[in-house]
Amino acid sequence: MKKSDKMKKILVIFGTVLMLVVLMCGCTDNITGGLSSEEQRFVGRWKTGIADSIFRDDGTCTFGGSEYTFKVEEGALVLTGEITFIYDYVFSDNDNIVALTQNDYTQTLVRQ
Repeated sequence: MKKSDKMKKILVIFGTVLMLVVLMCGCTDNITGGLSSEEQRFVGRWKTGIADSIFRDDGTCTFGGSEYTFKVEEGALVLTGEITFIYDYVFSDNDNIVALTQNDYTQTLVRQ
């Protein structure tokens, strides 16, 4: 085998691997179920003063006894169901506590 033929094969293999790596970089949302890393912070079971809340990795949640879809949009938590709620939020204690604020009312959720 000539040296130039060997070099061409190496370049083709390298190019193919590089293209696969670049294409796979766009697949991260599929790995996490379509949630952004910020939305992933909410996933889990939370204790509130009223009722337990569950945020699932498929983008749905049970909150205050009702079912919603949730997303983080423009820095706010948006719950969409029969009614849409938009909350400002602040995580603390290594993401084990989150304070949700709407208008002047704040409720605290504690991760279970």
